[in-house]
Amino acid sequence: MVVYEYDMGNAYIEIPIRERQIKNAERVAKSIPQKNNFRPQQFGSNRSNLLTGFIGEQIVADHFGVKIVSGEETNYDMVIKNWKVDVKSSKCTNYPQQYYECRIDSAQEDKMTKQKCDLYIFTKINMNFTKAWILGFIEYGRFWDESVYIPKGEHKQKHIKRNGNFITINELYGMEAFRILVPKGGDTNSSSKER
Repeated sequence: MVVYEYDMGNAYIEIPIRERQIKNAERVAKSIPQKNNFRPQQFGSNRSNLLTGFIGEQIVADHFGVKIVSGEETNYDMVIKNWKVDVKSSKCTNYPQQYYECRIDSAQEDKMTKQKCDLYIFTKINMNFTKAWILGFIEYGRFWDESVYIPKGEHKQKHIKRNGNFITINELYGMEAFRILVPKGGDTNSSSKER
């Protein structure tokens, strides 16, 4: 599926993280049993990673004025212009650079390749949870067609702690393009539980 032709030059959306967003994310993360990770395809079982992921969801949902949907049956986080969107978030220490990776860990891969989302939106969250950056988006199929698999500890990527599929930020469509994204027809799955 091709959303549209667009120069992939990226202008990130930088957003200060609000206390309300952190509290909402903490509430959701605390509701998930540690040992029986409620959604193993997302964020892993580490509490900090769960919190990062849920903050990313809050940031994107608030930015676009949509609600987060929850439940295993949805396989996506929200609906924007009738596109089913899954938000992927990771931490960073500095302003994200174009060569930084956007990844989906292999622990999530089996579930993800069966996922029913249309787009991935990637975010970076700084380590002290004060700023977030919405980096860009990519079609679900294009990610899996073009991403590179890198195993844990691979020589050039020693910082990688889990096997995963990677692309770099500069391979995403810039978020400024979202304003011209044509609404997609279809069911928005209004029966999904909102949080």
